[in-house]
Amino acid sequence: MKIFFVIRGLHDHGGIERVTSVVASELGRRSYEVGIICLQKGEAYFPLHESVVRHYLSCSRFSRIRHLKRLYKAERPDIVVFLGSHRSFMNLPAAKGIPSITWEHFNANINWHPLHKLSRRLAVRHCRRIVTLTQRDAQNYANIFGASNAVCIPNPITVENIEISPRTTKRVLAIGRLAGQKGFDMLLDAWSKVEERKKGWNLRIVGSGSHLKRLQQQIQRNGIGDSAEIVPATKDVVSEYKNASMLVMSSRYEGFGLVLLEAMTAGLPIVSFDCEAGPGEIVVHNETGLLLPPEDVNRLAEALNTLMKDKDLQDKFAEKAIERAQIFSVASIITQWENLFHEILKENHGKKN
Repeated sequence: MKIFFVIRGLHDHGGIERVTSVVASELGRRSYEVGIICLQKGEAYFPLHESVVRHYLSCSRFSRIRHLKRLYKAERPDIVVFLGSHRSFMNLPAAKGIPSITWEHFNANINWHPLHKLSRRLAVRHCRRIVTLTQRDAQNYANIFGASNAVCIPNPITVENIEISPRTTKRVLAIGRLAGQKGFDMLLDAWSKVEERKKGWNLRIVGSGSHLKRLQQQIQRNGIGDSAEIVPATKDVVSEYKNASMLVMSSRYEGFGLVLLEAMTAGLPIVSFDCEAGPGEIVVHNETGLLLPPEDVNRLAEALNTLMKDKDLQDKFAEKAIERAQIFSVASIITQWENLFHEILKENHGKKN
């Protein structure tokens, strides 16, 4: 079976690029023919299995449909997977006649451009499946767009060889792009209210992005420069988890929340806003961590304070977090993708007959 993925590019260090690389590589290991079409050039940030073939479109936006059609005609993929629902105006005409899947990485209430809702409606109408990362978002697609073809396949654990953290370092870890979505401005405000930070704890934000300067200024303004730092995004996230005692997520919204899953695999207790969508389907409140009302800075500060001063509670959450993370193993998630591919091809064969 030949599977093609269509993505903006693989050169960034975001969750979409990481998950696509992991899923494509694992399918390659299982003897699928896998191709990734990149709309932008750049070296892949994350490793890819040697069997995965990359195709770069060296053309203007206006000629992408024509070039994609030509590539599909030459390569004859069995299924095409579109990364994101916002390019349906390009993806659907180009892949006409080929069974297609839209793999949605953001929740259905977030729109990237004025025509995004229409783009989603087109995907619902013309794609065989809309794959969401959470059950909640599959239901959103049903409620908002009348989708009967939305199914949930969560993201898998994407980092190999994650060691269980000894949790001996008094560090609260946060990871993500330095952008408004991630809510690090709210996190820094919350951190300034956490009394327990004065007992040797520090907050480390790992990430790169356009909000770096304003966040650094906020650290100085809040007078927390002695206990809060921002370090650049790194490929070695394993070391970051190993040298932390808990993870905090302050996002305004998510598609899934991959760092929650990685941190739980490393045995880190979680403190997170229960934003839409993702955290509520990964973290079990009062079992693997604490879920808080979205954007409630005071509650975030209280939760951090509570967990930081209670070692027994940290131990309890850590143990359950490791257990919970195993249901998101790569093997389990890839099997769900395989089942979906076979289901779609079976439907396609039935239509031809």
